[in-house]
Amino acid sequence: MFVETDRLSISDGSKIQTTTFGEASRIGNVDIQAREIKIFETPVRNVFSTGIFGGVQIDSRNETPPSANSGGNVTIQTEWLRINGGRVSSGTSGRGSAGNLLIRASESVELVDNAPETGSLTFIGTGVSEGATGEGGNLTIETGRIRLFGDSDIRSNVFAEEGSGGNIMLIAD
Repeated sequence: MFVETDRLSISDGSKIQTTTFGEASRIGNVDIQAREIKIFETPVRNVFSTGIFGGVQIDSRNETPPSANSGGNVTIQTEWLRINGGRVSSGTSGRGSAGNLLIRASESVELVDNAPETGSLTFIGTGVSEGATGEGGNLTIETGRIRLFGDSDIRSNVFAEEGSGGNIMLIAD
């Protein structure tokens, strides 16, 4: 999936996502090019997470874990990326490995924790969920400036007994 625009806003349960819930040899990639990207939640509780996602995910209607070979890569090229109550992530909940996550923001990346009433988490990360056997993807952020406020974070999580997390590389001027 390729998205090219001047400004991109994603809010209140909206998402751009490439994910498999079953068997696939490889999932497509997400490639976004925009001058300015804002991902945010307003003070309304949402059932769905807001953000940009890639990966191998469990379908709650199916007990069999997905077995894709690899989740799609997520690449974001922008001048400014601001996340407030949303997330950018790649993960696996199955046997396949998560895709890599690359963010190139020439000016800045800013993560701000959202108002507590929304219950949203603000982060950029890769991960391996409980019960998964895949590997976490690598996370690379190249930016002029990076700022994190409140409980926002950059992460590579492993909640499974098998598998390993991906590497995190931060390059900031």
